[in-house]
Parts: sequence; structure tokens; C-alpha cells
Amino acid sequence: MALDRRVYEQENLNQELRSLFNYFDSYRKQYEDKAIDWYKQFVGYIEDKEEKKSEGKSNLHIPKTYEILDTIRSQIVMSFFDKRPYVHFSAMPQSAGNIQQIMTSKDKADIASAFVDEQLEKNNIRSTFYDFVTSMLIFPAAFMGVGWRYEEKEIRKKTKVPIVNQIGQYTGQWGFQEIEQLETLWDDNEVFNIDFFDFWGDPDATTIDDCRGVFHREWVTLEELANRLELLERIGTGIIYPVDFEKLSEKRKGQEGRQKRLSAVGIQASGFDPYSSTDDFDLEKKREVELLHYWEDDRHAILVNRDKVIYDGPNPYWRHHKKPFIKAAYDQLPNEFYGLSAIQVIHYLQKEINTMHNQRMDNVNFLINNMWLRRHGSDIDDDQLVSRPNGIIDVNSPDDLQLLEKQEIPASAFNSEQKLNMDIERALGTPANVRGAESGKSQTATEASITAESAGARFNAKIALFEEMGIKRLAKLMDLNNQQFISDVRAARVNPEDRDSWQTVRPDDLIGEFDYSPATSSVEAAANKELRREQLTEILGFLMQAQVPFINYQKIVEEWLSEFDIDNPERFMIPAEEYEMIKQQVLQEISQMAGTEAMPDEIFMQAGQGGQLGAAQIPSPHRQGGMAADGTPQPQPAGNRGGA
Repeated sequence: MALDRRVYEQENLNQELRSLFNYFDSYRKQYEDKAIDWYKQFVGYIEDKEEKKSEGKSNLHIPKTYEILDTIRSQIVMSFFDKRPYVHFSAMPQSAGNIQQIMTSKDKADIASAFVDEQLEKNNIRSTFYDFVTSMLIFPAAFMGVGWRYEEKEIRKKTKVPIVNQIGQYTGQWGFQEIEQLETLWDDNEVFNIDFFDFWGDPDATTIDDCRGVFHREWVTLEELANRLELLERIGTGIIYPVDFEKLSEKRKGQEGRQKRLSAVGIQASGFDPYSSTDDFDLEKKREVELLHYWEDDRHAILVNRDKVIYDGPNPYWRHHKKPFIKAAYDQLPNEFYGLSAIQVIHYLQKEINTMHNQRMDNVNFLINNMWLRRHGSDIDDDQLVSRPNGIIDVNSPDDLQLLEKQEIPASAFNSEQKLNMDIERALGTPANVRGAESGKSQTATEASITAESAGARFNAKIALFEEMGIKRLAKLMDLNNQQFISDVRAARVNPEDRDSWQTVRPDDLIGEFDYSPATSSVEAAANKELRREQLTEILGFLMQAQVPFINYQKIVEEWLSEFDIDNPERFMIPAEEYEMIKQQVLQEISQMAGTEAMPDEIFMQAGQGGQLGAAQIPSPHRQGGMAADGTPQPQPAGNRGGA
């Protein structure tokens, strides 16, 4: 039950929220121009393009920044969302002495994590996370929202109905009839990326939880706003204040925010928004207004067009009791809300690369298009001096025209640009072999491996922080939202690799205390698949050679196949029943040939070394070396496995 809240006068709330927003905005404005510059660098926007073109000078942008950032982005996204399941929950029982409670909590953890995993897939998490990481690399911080969305809509569909005659009797036939009915389109967690220019944090905070309050902006139509207010009124936990939209001050998108960023690169809509000035009621409903959501841990208020407060109430997410947002920075600065973006680190190096490359191009153009020393008073026409095939210049004397000698840029200029490229790679820890590119210099395999491992160590440190502040928080907010809002029976795939592994999920199945972590294996495996494949191949070979009897070889072969990007590797494996039949047949044949009563697993392992790939080995009761059936290493004479 929500606690009673003090009701404030609307005008007092208007002044309060406008004052808070102006304070937050004054801090963020100091980052906006820089953020726009870094965005221009990422998309390759060229300043003074027409002016340089008219002067005949080169004005190219070398996409080194994009190359580096695309590598980092791909590594981060695939590190966490390469394959399902995406998250893993561990049970946190209240009492360690109750074994039954621990087992029940473990089952609940598996169900809760599977349910969140389905919701992440429903939210197109790869695409959302891709945008989130892009923002993190470009801007001083990136933001993602985690809320609960409920949406209903009148849907028209066909339904099968009996056909009756004129007197109302059933004719024995069926037909189709169009009907309209209210359906729930969405009643789940919603995960969405937030533009850098649509979020304001507390200037005196470091993390979202540290913030005394935050502002989040969204643009909605009048029709959408009416639906929101209707839902808030049904919930009944806050105060809805009346607003006359005809007298509401107008707020246009093009004045600031992301529209300002787009207009800086020459992208903007011209004229007035037709929806904002029309007498057509249907068009008027689609007029957009700005909503500034103000969030505290225990409060949610909405300011419309920075003019009037339309809602003030408690935080609807009482289960986790937090501001429903996630923040990340490429390099977090101590005790600061905004951090360093990746582009910020290499911003001036990229500018210098552009300058040096364009200078070399200008030099080539000057060498190709010669300049001349023409004697004053000669009658040589300017058109004759234009370079052309088989061109002829008429002169009265050789002294009338002389070529203006120019020198090429020395080779050291090429080396300087190459060094700048290496500086960028070192600054962000993305050497050529990590990006899948040629290094440009000879390296031994050991040197390349050391370089990749050093870059990987830097990258892993950032991933560990990102996991702590981003992925774990994402899983926690979604799980606690499920515990709060799920009130009906749902379904989830317990094993994402099995498309038919659906399981019924009841509300009480989700209740519990869990620890959260990404389910994907380490970043090193995601970043270096070849290494992972080699490791699994070596492990599999060792286990077969050492004849370890207590290993599930079918599972490890499935894992080995999946590392080669083979979907559903289990379809290549024979069923367990067929496997047991083959195993028993092999055991009988080998026992008859050997004339001994060896352990079944030991016989089968020894036969498995040959199998279909070579002759089966007949076990000897006096064989020495290798590993016993209980896994104990046994002495081995020289020469039995490669000894001298």
C-alpha cells in the first residue's frame, strides 16, 4: 500500500521542477558542444567541404575512428549477447541450514533467469545494446531505461462463426466474421536506449543511485499522453493536475537535443510541423509535447513542455525502489557523473591524421597540375597552360615559359601518419591483429600473441566494470519488476537451445532473492574464437587419450561443435538410447575378444580410441600405465606413450 503523500500546489511544483531542471541542465550544457564534435567525428562529417572544394584542396576524413570504435563495439556486444542464455541467476537462500529451501531457490533461480532471458529477446536486446554501446563510445555517458510497459489496443481480426438461416437455425456450415476486441499488446519489461541529449543527472553525483534526482525526456503525442494519464489515474497512487493544452507554451523538437546534433551535420526538417498548427482533430491528436520525467528513489513527477507539472506521485517500482536507469561510460572518472568517451581520447589524433593525409593529397595534386612562370608581356593564353593529353603551348622564345619546380613531400611524412595510426591503436588497446587487419610490420607468432593478450587484459578490465554497473543492474531491475508486476501464468524456454523447451511460469515461481551475472563465457573466448577452439580440441584429445571415464563426452563434443558456430549441434548426436545400445554391443564384442571381465566404462573408453577412426584396442588385464577406472594415474613404462 502506498504511503500518503503531501499534496503540493501545482504552481509551487512548477517552480520547483523548473528550478531543478535548470540546475541539472547548466551542468550538462558544458558537454553538449563537445558531444556534437565527437558525433561529427564518428559519422565522418567534413567541415567547410564546399569552401575547400572551390580552392581545389583535399578535405577527406579518414575513418580511423570508426574502424577502432567498431572493433570495440563488436567485442562488447558479442561478449555479453553472443548466444543465449544471456543472464544467469544464482539462488541466495535466507538460511544455509535448510537444504530443501536451497534446492527450491535454485529451481526458482533457473526459472526466473529463463523468464528474463525471454524478455531480453523480446526487447531485441542485441539491437538496443548495440545502440547503447555506440552512445557510450561517442558521448561522455550512455543511458538505458528499464521500465514496465502496459499497452492495450482495439484489434480487428477474423473469427469463425456458425452460419444460420433466416429463421435463426444452424445450417451446419461455418463462416468468418470480422470483430474488434481490446487486446493487451505488451505487458512486460521494456528495455530502451536513451539519447545522451535526453537525460540529465545530478551534477554532484557519480552513479545513478547516488543522484538525488534525474530527468529523462521523451516526446509523446497528445493521444499517447491521454492514455498515460488514464493509466496513472487507474493506478491511483499519485496526483494528476489539470493542464490546458491550448494555453501550454509550445516546445519544438528542433530547438535543442538530438535535433541540434543532427542539424549540426546538415540534417533537419524545414518549415513548421503540420501537426502542431491544424484544425483537423485527427491531426491535432498527433501533436507532440515534451515530457520531462523527474525521478527520485521514491518519487516520479512529469513536467510538460517545461511549463506545467501534470503528475506527481511515488516511484511505481516499489520492489527495487530505484531510479529505473542504467549508466555507463567508456572510462569512468572518479567522483564525476560523466566520464571519458572513446572518441575523446583520440579526437586530436584523428584530426592530425586528416590534416597530414590531406596535405599529401594536395601535394600530389600540385605535382600533377603544374604551375608556370610566364614572361610578362608574352601572348601565351591561359587556356594553353591547362594540362591535357598532346597539349601544345606556342611560345616565341623558350624564356617565355618555365615550369615552376616543386618538391614532393618526403617519405618521412608517410611514416608520421603511420605512427599516428599506431598511437590511436595503443590509446584504445586495439592493435591490428585484434581488429583482424594487417599489422604493417613483421611480427612473430609470440609477439602477436603477447600484443593481443595485453590488449585483452585492458579490455577485460573495462568489461568487468561494465558487467558490474550495467549487465547485473539490468538483470536485477528486470527480475524485480517481474516479481512486482507478473500476476498471471506465463511461459518461458528453460533451455534456449531447445526451441520446444517451454515451461509454465507462475507468479510465485519468480519470487526470491538472487545474485545476477552474465551467462556468456568470458570476453576472451568471445574475442578470440580460434584460441577457444584450440583449447577445446586439446582438452577433448587429452581426455580421450587419458581415458578419463567420468566425463560426459557427448556434452563436451556438443560444446566443441558449437564453438565452430554450428547451431543446435545436438542434432548431429545420436539419441541417448541408441548410444547405450551401441555401447553395450561394443562391450560384448570386446569382452569376448579379450576374454576378461574388465570394467564396462574402461573397456568402452579403450575401444573408443579406435572406434570408427581406427582399430579397436583389446584391453589387457596386465596393462600398465594410463589411468585407472577410478581416475587414479598409473605408472607407465617408457615408450608406451612416446617415452624414450
